[in-house]
Amino acid sequence: MNMRIESFWNCGASRVRSTLLLYLVFAALAPSLMPKIPEIIDVHHVHIWSLTDERPVLTLHARITEQVDHDRIVNDIHRALESLFGVRHATVQIEYGPCTDDIERVDHH
Repeated sequence: MNMRIESFWNCGASRVRSTLLLYLVFAALAPSLMPKIPEIIDVHHVHIWSLTDERPVLTLHARITEQVDHDRIVNDIHRALESLFGVRHATVQIEYGPCTDDIERVDHH
């Protein structure tokens, strides 16, 4: 057995469960959020990790339609993350156009 895989499985059932849970949340995130909140056009740059076995943490970018209340959408996303996945701590970046992380940056120095 590969040493890294063996180490992963030997690190304890609790750790394996939390890692599997994080993967399932990551895989199901966009398909679950988008129908629940129709103003979301796209979910990307999703990062999820766990501070402890009981406390997942998540960051994401959500591109939304332009005629939407920013604060309401952020609250809707937070409520959906908690009800669907049990994620109580998330940082949500709202975008109305192309992701600023994907735009080529120009050095002005």
